[in-house]
Amino acid sequence: MAGVTAADVAAYYGIDLLGGVVLAGSFPFRSMHPQVATEWIMNFIPRLFDTDLANFGPTAKEFAESCVAFGDKLDQETRYEWMGVLANQHPLVRTLSISHEQNETALMAASGTFPYLVIHGDKDKHVNGTKLEAYMEDHFGNLTFMLLRDAGHAPFWDAPIVTNQAIINFAYGLN
Repeated sequence: MAGVTAADVAAYYGIDLLGGVVLAGSFPFRSMHPQVATEWIMNFIPRLFDTDLANFGPTAKEFAESCVAFGDKLDQETRYEWMGVLANQHPLVRTLSISHEQNETALMAASGTFPYLVIHGDKDKHVNGTKLEAYMEDHFGNLTFMLLRDAGHAPFWDAPIVTNQAIINFAYGLN
């Protein structure tokens, strides 16, 4: 499981369903977004709700490029794939995925022991790594936080070998 989904799983099905969480360019639950979001993404989010197709193409392109450390180096195939993922979401789905409320009570009740691996890029345009690390260290007791150099919001793309090995090591450590 990754990202904010774990809070929903814990709330609806119980924390015992999860063995641990890997956050790759993400954060544990929706309500903390304003605390860790960058100014860039907060200014960009309203563009994701625009239903005017003439505006959406450039928005999708800029969003895809913002997910990596050096967007101008994102290969064309990946750029189009990521633009397509965004384009295939109805605007109401994009709105809900960003604005839905969560109940993080179950997740936070286990936060002292529940295992988290956070893999974050130092060039993430969406989430402020310094703020995220401070929050995670203050609120989660079983935490491994990795800040990858020259990686963006999608550390698995910018640093796949390091990211994959960290996830494998984390998963082996859960057994």
